[in-house]
Amino acid sequence: MDKAIEWRILQFLLERGAFDREHAVSRREVKERFKIKESSLSQKMRKMAYYKWVVGHPERYNRFYWLGERAFEFLKDYKDFINHPYRDFLY
Repeated sequence: MDKAIEWRILQFLLERGAFDREHAVSRREVKERFKIKESSLSQKMRKMAYYKWVVGHPERYNRFYWLGERAFEFLKDYKDFINHPYRDFLY
């Protein structure tokens, strides 16, 4: 999997309006949308949560996700997660 999948996941959360807990996107939706294996999804989402790109809830199992504080900081400068010059530098 290339790093672009992480940008596409962030874009998917943005398009779905996942800005808080009430509008969170489920793990199953992300898995079905991108046809990604559970182990790969867990690894990517855990890393994205660590760097505050996404927030997972509940804290222990992370079944639902929404955009994190770093994603909102990024959106102040760019309109989306796909069309920008930093596609290779998520972390």
